[in-house]
Amino acid sequence: MRRLAGAYEQGLPGQAVYLIAVVALLSITVVSGSQTHVIAPLAAIATIVGLTHRRLLRWENLVGCLLVVMMFIPIGRYTIPGGLPFQLDPYRVLVALLLLAWASSLLIDPAVRVSRSQFDLPLLGLLFIALVSTAVNSGRITAPGASTIVAKRLTFFISFLLTYFVIVSLIRSMQHVRFLVKVLVTCSAVLGALALVEYVTGFNVFNHLRSVLPLSESPVPYSLGRRGDRLRVYGSSQHPIAYGALFAMMLPLTGYLWSATRERRWLACAGLIALGLVSTESRTAIIMAAAVLLVLLRLRARSIKRLWPALLPALVAIHFALPGSLGSLTSAFFPQGGLVAQQQSGAGTYGSGRLADWAPSIAAWKHRPLIGGGIGTRITDKGPLQNANILDDQWLTTLLETGIAGVVAWFWLFASFWRRLSFAARKDWTPRGWLCAALAADVTAFAVGMLTYDAFSFIQVTFVLFVLLALGAVALRDGPAGTTAT
Repeated sequence: MRRLAGAYEQGLPGQAVYLIAVVALLSITVVSGSQTHVIAPLAAIATIVGLTHRRLLRWENLVGCLLVVMMFIPIGRYTIPGGLPFQLDPYRVLVALLLLAWASSLLIDPAVRVSRSQFDLPLLGLLFIALVSTAVNSGRITAPGASTIVAKRLTFFISFLLTYFVIVSLIRSMQHVRFLVKVLVTCSAVLGALALVEYVTGFNVFNHLRSVLPLSESPVPYSLGRRGDRLRVYGSSQHPIAYGALFAMMLPLTGYLWSATRERRWLACAGLIALGLVSTESRTAIIMAAAVLLVLLRLRARSIKRLWPALLPALVAIHFALPGSLGSLTSAFFPQGGLVAQQQSGAGTYGSGRLADWAPSIAAWKHRPLIGGGIGTRITDKGPLQNANILDDQWLTTLLETGIAGVVAWFWLFASFWRRLSFAARKDWTPRGWLCAALAADVTAFAVGMLTYDAFSFIQVTFVLFVLLALGAVALRDGPAGTTAT
């Protein structure tokens, strides 16, 4: 199935009529002077869709469009205006449309079907645990508005799962997998270049999207702080830590594309992504990058060892492109008094050290050890509904919200993914094997990063995790290729 079911073949005369209608509507709007700033972008989008629909409505292109929106339109910062009682993020609209298209195609097109994957059981186990923990702890949600937050968290999680199953069902070949990886890496390289601009000038282009898109804008929801004498780069993400985590997960995919194509542009993308990672000045991102390196050393040691001579030039390039960044990161890892002492400070306060709240959190978990206190019931956003402090440890947060059952289910998913993808990488020395190694490194890095920040609070990087899980499932389903080492 290469195109969306029901997309009709529109010839050149039909396209001409469509274009004339759009131009006429735009002309009337300009003459009347009403809502030109809204109609003009919509007319441009409608024109592009009308003239390119036969390519645009292919399933892989629809998923690619969703990825572009996810990467470039900050979640929570911009919404589609409409006066609805809930926020209408652009990516949520696209997810809903993609799900609707998939559901309708399942009914009318026998070529479209629900595909199984090797990770269905742990994913469905996570969903079951989330629903049970919410249902059992529904009596704890008594504050007005708290139930809305819990429902939102649960809805986000369900949308991630549905997106996973849509991608597994609609992406049918390694050619399409490579296309989506190219979309992710290209977007990340652009983000890396813009991160460099933001680091040097302080200008974040994503804070000015309203000037070119008909969107409503909300203030940045987090206090981003500084490291050293510079504002930390956050770009299209919700926070510098999540932004750095995204860059860390994109780096190994450039290795796959280089292995598959031998095109130098992917090396350039790797350089821009690395600059973006460092510009966030995030310790979590550096730790995740180290986890990526260790996994690739295990699975693709020969290829990684060839890169060692480039290490010193890379550090020199970072020093000149991002002045002061290496010193700030060094100070962050080796603060006065020691890193452990720093992370043990401020117990019980908002934004305390990552080690400070372990003992009281474990004591609280013992009251509900099996399924926790309910997903989303720990509300950390400052305001009247706040009932918990940020732990900066997603594994600990998961333990409190969904108990030991939730922690085991997530570990089951990550361990299963690592085992299957790493086994495939060792047996396959074609580019597909490199992709398996890269995806194993990505998901391992995410699991490691969960120890040092509240990963599931940041939609962009969590959404990308589920996309990578789905691409890994498709790569496994595609079957082994040759075994000639490269």
